[in-house]
Parts: sequence; structure tokens; C-alpha cells
Amino acid sequence: MQMILGFDPLVTATVIVVLTYALVISDRFDRSLLALLGAGAMIFTGVLSQEEAIRGIDFNTIALLTGMAGLIVMARRRKTVTLTAEALSDTERRKLSTLVAPPTADH
Repeated sequence: MQMILGFDPLVTATVIVVLTYALVISDRFDRSLLALLGAGAMIFTGVLSQEEAIRGIDFNTIALLTGMAGLIVMARRRKTVTLTAEALSDTERRKLSTLVAPPTADH
């Protein structure tokens, strides 16, 4: 096993992962930036080669997340969530009023 900067690769990788997670948990920095910096640190220190890092990427997951992010942006722009919530709220309010309101001569 090859030493990295005088350390065992397992120790180096563990330190990078723990430090990255600690920064993510602190919620002071952008998570995607921290993930990229952590991956870059793994490559820079020699824990992973660039080829190994690229093989570890799940492009199906990235495509799924990109598509979902696009749907969220479209839904926010069109206020789809707000309009749906208001429509459901109005429907439930009408149902409740028909259950609670006393019958009138009209009905």
C-alpha cells in the first residue's frame, strides 16, 4: 500500500471525508461546492486517480436530480404548488361547510 504524504491512504481518505461532512453539517457553505472540494482533495492527495473518481460517478443519478431540479424551477415559476394547495384548501373548506352548516330552506 502506497503512503500518501506520509500517511496511510485510509487515514487520508477518512480525514477528508470527516472534514467534508463536518463542513456540510455546519451549513455555512454550499454543499455541492464542499462535495467538489472533497472529491478534488481525494484526487489531489492521490487517494483516488482521476479515472477512479470518474468511474465512481453515477450519471443516472445526476440526470435524475437535474430533471427534478428543472421541474422544481418550473413549478415555482408557475406557482404550481401554491395554486394546488389553495385549490385543495378551498375544496376541503367547502366539504367541511356542507357537513357543519345546518340545512336551509333552499336545499
